Amino acid sequence: MTIDDYSCIFCNNVDDETIEHLFFIIAKPFFMEIIILMSWSIWIVKNNFIFTQQQLSTTAALTNFKHEFAMVIRRAKSKYFPSILEWQDLYL
Repeated sequence: MTIDDYSCIFCNNVDDETIEHLFFIIAKPFFMEIIILMSWSIWIVKNNFIFTQQQLSTTAALTNFKHEFAMVIRRAKSKYFPSILEWQDLYL
């Protein structure tokens, strides 16, 4: 798979999308919430493996992420709903 365009879709295609750009330039708290939620989901799966001997799996982490993300949607402001639901449809 080849990516022809490395422009950031959130910055009107002005800047290239890099790790630094994602974490330090985009002023979107939503993406930090996503990173925190996924980190939390991985932590939960890891703890389940250690303390309850449940099998490690990316599916379990994604399932936990979807559950936690549903909670985020419930407390989100209504003006952000369309963007959040669009992101959810595209990536989950």
